[in-house]
Order: sequence, then C-alpha cells, then structure tokens
Amino acid sequence: MRYTDEQIRASIQLAEKIAEQEMRISVFEKAGMSPDVMESARENIGGKLGNLLDDPLAEKLLPQARIAVRMHQARELSIEQTKLGRLIEAAGHQSSIEEEGEGWTGKTTSEGFFPAGIEQDEWRRMVAALKRGDKGALFDALSSLLIGCKIDLVHTELPPTAPVYRIPK
Repeated sequence: MRYTDEQIRASIQLAEKIAEQEMRISVFEKAGMSPDVMESARENIGGKLGNLLDDPLAEKLLPQARIAVRMHQARELSIEQTKLGRLIEAAGHQSSIEEEGEGWTGKTTSEGFFPAGIEQDEWRRMVAALKRGDKGALFDALSSLLIGCKIDLVHTELPPTAPVYRIPK
C-alpha cells in the first residue's frame, strides 16, 4: 500500500506518543508512583492504543518508535548538559523569577549564581544590557554566549540521532 506523506507523519507521531507513554509508565513504576498516577497514565495510553488499532501503519512502526523515542531522550538529556542546555535552563529560570513579580534581578537562585560552564562576564554583560534596555549590547553579549555554546557543542560527543523510519509496504 502507498501511504501519503501526511499519513506517514501522523502514524509516526501516534507511534511515538504511545512509545513515550510506555516509557513514562515504566519510569513511574520504577519510582513507585501512587496508584492514582499509574491509573491516569494507563488511561492515557489506553486512549492512544485505541487509535493504534485504527492505524495499521502506526502499529507496524511502533517497534521503531520505541527505539527512536529512547534515542531522542538520550540525546536531549546529553544536550541539557552542554553549555547551550545550561544557558537555556538559566534563561528559563530567570524568566520564571521575572514572571513571579520579583523583577529582573540578574540572579537566578541566589546571589552570585551563574549557569555552570557559562562565562560569568558574558552573563553579567547580558543581564546588565537587559536591565539598561541596551539592545545592541544585549545582542553582543548573547552572541558571545551562543558562540561559546556552539564551540562546546562542536567538541561534545552526543548520542547518535535516531535512524530514519523504514516504512513498510
């Protein structure tokens, strides 16, 4: 049978959602989550499994999706440990501080805290430019931080990307 690109994308998406839910349930079981949490997770996957019965391509792709989801997760966890991942985390944390009404402090969790592995001078320069509203200096500092992230990524060995799906005929 010939599948359209749209059918293939939808089937892969469904298969990956099921694989992610299976993985989540496994993590919950290992962590000893409460019966309510486990039941909710099982209900969530149950609804998706019903869709799987209506999508024979997704059912055929599920074994590949399980592999792809594990590989995506391993890669994402590795990227979180790079300078880029730490910069994103710090910016998100700083954003949440600002949203909570504390205003832009230039700090994250405590006085003098800087994202691990990020140049403190560049971080300070970026926060100061942001406080002043100096867009040119802000983008200059951000550019310097991102160049450091790029260099770090070039020298970081990341897990491989997931293989391309083999679409059955």
